[in-house]
Amino acid sequence: MLIFFGFHGTSNTRAQKIKETNFKIQHGIALGNGVYFWHKSSFSLDLAIGWYKYRNEKGSYNSDDDKNCAIILVRIKVGELEFLDLETDIVKEQLRDFALKNNINIHEKWKLAVIIKRFRKELEDIRGVDIKVLNRKLPPPGPLYCPKYSYSLLGWPDCLICLTTDCIQIEDIIKYGENHDK
Repeated sequence: MLIFFGFHGTSNTRAQKIKETNFKIQHGIALGNGVYFWHKSSFSLDLAIGWYKYRNEKGSYNSDDDKNCAIILVRIKVGELEFLDLETDIVKEQLRDFALKNNINIHEKWKLAVIIKRFRKELEDIRGVDIKVLNRKLPPPGPLYCPKYSYSLLGWPDCLICLTTDCIQIEDIIKYGENHDK
């Protein structure tokens, strides 16, 4: 059994709803449907706050009663075969070979989610079990939203993408004031 911890930034209104009804699988831009968490590190709290700030500026929380920042800390528990680390060299090679074998242009960024979904389905058939969690490095919120994280210095941080909610357990909800101070 594998156990990971992750951070998810949202509004207080949405954090309360998630606490009551659990997460809902949403459409994600980067790798398709799932619930996205910054993998626990010394930067993950800042990244989750930065994501909240970015989404808040884009108007995502305009209809919420309490638009203040909340960070949800979760425990993610999956079997070894239910986890796919897209950052290992072996998986990267397999993913590239899969795309080429299927005549998919590997340089078309917008096809990434489709390629990974098809690759994942093929692995699930081989393994005989559904993959529930992906690990992938994703671009952090920019310096305007996350000034303590420099991706040019540190690289892109790890993001855990849960494809199902049955592996997610809420550990804590951290609420921040209007100015998002820690």
